[in-house]
Amino acid sequence: MAPTDLITLYGSVGEVVWADAGNGYFIRSPDDVRRFLAEYGAVRVGDEPEPSGPVIASDGGRRSCPTDREGAVWRTRTATLGEPGTDRVARDLRDFLELPERSLIRFVATGDPGSL
Repeated sequence: MAPTDLITLYGSVGEVVWADAGNGYFIRSPDDVRRFLAEYGAVRVGDEPEPSGPVIASDGGRRSCPTDREGAVWRTRTATLGEPGTDRVARDLRDFLELPERSLIRFVATGDPGSL
């Protein structure tokens, strides 16, 4: 089941495509999330023994951002989902969405998006 924050986001926004700064940033549409789940299944994050959530976003470097059962957002260390290694990047969707917001503010001010 999708975290409540994700359901709320998709009630207002279909997808986010921000390709103009750094490597880019992409929050998948609900249809893309469903297709990905149907094709690849949920992704295992952290130390969890079982797959726990869908990939909801990615960066232009092809690292994926899945969620866990509690709604935290993780990022793969490489472009390959089959390789081990994810890092928790946000405690929930709100915190996750603040990452590109801070990068956008920095990009407008300095021309450098920093690290997403």
